Amino acid sequence: MGASIAEVVERDAPSDAQDAHHAHSARIVVINDDRPFLDLMEELLQEQERYDVETRREWDGAYEYVKEHRPDLVILDIRIGGEERGWQILQMLTLDPETL
Repeated sequence: MGASIAEVVERDAPSDAQDAHHAHSARIVVINDDRPFLDLMEELLQEQERYDVETRREWDGAYEYVKEHRPDLVILDIRIGGEERGWQILQMLTLDPETL
């Protein structure tokens, strides 16, 4: 089983959680066209008080947004926009050394 969200975004964080919050809140971008899902993810992640959460509903421009804003973690709906759009975004992100 994969790592939890907390494990992924905190692997390089300071050991003291208070210092980690003040020094650097992990930036998470959630890309999904389902508004209730986005609202739920934003609420759950912001409750942790150590994540800055940004959400996007459109697949168009998602790659450019991630490349420009450089979040610590991207949660991507691979079926966003229908067809293969999410997979295309994922492939572009993983092939670009600047977004790995």
